Amino acid sequence: MFTSEQTTDLETLLKMSCNPVTEQEALFWSSFWLTLALLRGETYDLNLARALSSSLLCSTDLFYSLSSLLYCTKFSGADTNFAGSLETILDYLKEDKTSVDFQCPASGDSVFREFLKIKGQDSTCINIGREILGLLFCVAMLQKATLDSAALLVLLRKLEPFILCPSLSCMEHLMKKLGRKQERLMQKRIERMKKASQSNGDCEDEHSAEDANMLLLEQDCEVLKSELQCATFNCSFPDISALIDTVLGMLEGCDSEEARVFKDKLDTWKELILSDECRSSTV
Repeated sequence: MFTSEQTTDLETLLKMSCNPVTEQEALFWSSFWLTLALLRGETYDLNLARALSSSLLCSTDLFYSLSSLLYCTKFSGADTNFAGSLETILDYLKEDKTSVDFQCPASGDSVFREFLKIKGQDSTCINIGREILGLLFCVAMLQKATLDSAALLVLLRKLEPFILCPSLSCMEHLMKKLGRKQERLMQKRIERMKKASQSNGDCEDEHSAEDANMLLLEQDCEVLKSELQCATFNCSFPDISALIDTVLGMLEGCDSEEARVFKDKLDTWKELILSDECRSSTV
């Protein structure tokens, strides 16, 4: 069984920290993306992910209902029903169908390849829609699961390929890095304004150096923003590093060698998401 704190964490991840929408808005956008999924087979998975993501912004109940309808299955807390639903979804997501390749931003190329290396995946051709669907269902299924430690480890190992998703992790890495750079830029601007208000005009060289550093940092931010905008796929997804924290918390009672190796892998993945690798400048 999960603790109340873990259940709350999962509910937060399911809602993806996005602005909530009304049921009418969720139904409209879900219907819109489902219609596009039927009309555009080459982007079927991505549009399906957009539909489910839209339903999730309203409520988890709507998400479960739409998921049950789309996959002809039923989510339930009962172990037998849950196991059947899990196998149905996992089998579907593992099938080979038309892919929508992930175009990795240049600033994230090396970290993207490192994610692939950790996962043991050779191909850089990734179906981004499948990754989003897999991640959504990972969180949804974990919220519904009521398993002991041994069964939980088995479940988490089945979900591992979907938790460790290279393309979404790469995007999250770049978004977090952009956030840190923007925060640092704001701090530098505030410091610059304070110094300017206290200066008598004798520190022009120092100010020029600070301005040059700020300019480089601004350029870094603009490059990252531009690359992220070009790579965006108009679909919300849960925070992977937060999901990993939740999974690690669930594994606290699992002391086997298999669990230890799995936890080490999750820790390494999270560290890479939060790292400053692939830095485009020395600022």
